[in-house]
Amino acid sequence: MAGENLGCEEDKIIGISRIVVNISGGIMNKFKVGNVVQVKSSEIWMTVSEIRDVGVYCLWFDGGDLKRGFFETDTLNLVKE
Repeated sequence: MAGENLGCEEDKIIGISRIVVNISGGIMNKFKVGNVVQVKSSEIWMTVSEIRDVGVYCLWFDGGDLKRGFFETDTLNLVKE
């Protein structure tokens, strides 16, 4: 009987672990700080500077001005790592 209870507890723990991996693994695996990316509708290359839950902050130059903006990950393509 003790083994049966332990099995149920392990199943619950494994289920929670899977949820955590799925939630935290999505964006972190798609882009890393330092990756060069571009918006799918633009040719401007940007550098990922910060990763958030639903997107990333990027840096790029517009003429001589340094710009910073937030982008949802689905709007970006990876140019190079």
